[in-house]
Amino acid sequence: MRAIISTSRAVKAIAQREVVGAFMGCAALVASLTGFGHSACAQTSWPSRQVSLVVPYPPGGYLDVVARLVAERLQQSSKQTVLVINRPGGNGQVGLRSVSKAEPDGYTLLVNNDGGIALQAVFDPNFQFDPLQDYTPVAQIVASTYYLIVRSSLPAANVRELIDFVRKSGKELAYGSPGQGTTPHIGMEYFTRQVGVQGLHVPYSGTVAGLNDMVGGQIDAYMSSMSNIASFVERGQIRVLAAVSTTRSPQFKDIPTIAEAGVPDFSVPGWLGLFGPPGLAVELRASISKAIADTVREPSLSARLQSIFVEPTPLESAEFAPFYVSEIRKWSKFKADANIKIDP
Repeated sequence: MRAIISTSRAVKAIAQREVVGAFMGCAALVASLTGFGHSACAQTSWPSRQVSLVVPYPPGGYLDVVARLVAERLQQSSKQTVLVINRPGGNGQVGLRSVSKAEPDGYTLLVNNDGGIALQAVFDPNFQFDPLQDYTPVAQIVASTYYLIVRSSLPAANVRELIDFVRKSGKELAYGSPGQGTTPHIGMEYFTRQVGVQGLHVPYSGTVAGLNDMVGGQIDAYMSSMSNIASFVERGQIRVLAAVSTTRSPQFKDIPTIAEAGVPDFSVPGWLGLFGPPGLAVELRASISKAIADTVREPSLSARLQSIFVEPTPLESAEFAPFYVSEIRKWSKFKADANIKIDP
């Protein structure tokens, strides 16, 4: 209970700082997470023994696949054992707990993404951890672009036509998601409010069920990654309107960004990163993040990651930490402004 209260207070505090424009408090937080303001320290040698990468979900999912690809290559280059340990349960919170309580020695690390830690911490009323105090952001590994898609039978060839169609129809835009509080849910809620149309959220128990219903005409739109929608696109069953990102994907350069499609200052970044327990030393973070960045940039691994529709975009700790803080702030402010409530 105390952990839940702590998270709630942390999220509210971030939102309040955003609303009043108080910069210094968040700047101090970023400094503590990145090591800015501290004297320079020599990087430690990492890894010098076995590394455990904790994935808080069952084997076979997106996080697990990326973690295993990185672990395989890191083990080859470092000559140290790198294990991927799946700790599913409690919507990811079993794995989250194990890392938050681990020794801050750099050898037990969490693999998680935008939906599994940043959005969940803000929107899930049952989230039991403080996203800024219970974890140390170490490195970004890959980016995963989300795409705004509609059923092929919808009379909208682009984002502007979709907005006009919904407004003229006088109906709600029925959109699906793999569950309440997921990135596709919050992303579509963010989109409908940004463009001024009414949305109707239809949650499913998974992505495929929602996409099948969209093909069948039960819902109109969805926001998802290319790995989930590629087969539907190839069969002409759905239409991709825009990449919900600030830049076009190098793999799909013909798909415009949502800003290019007419919705400026809007993006829903998809990312996967590495986190340590609280108290991870600055020089150790730097050493780990450099090793991970070097691993991800290796050409054969980059090619394998791109083959599963993710972009190798390593960010070392000095860049990833402020980005992570900005994500928490952004979604906390949106939740407060939109008064979004998720059923516990």
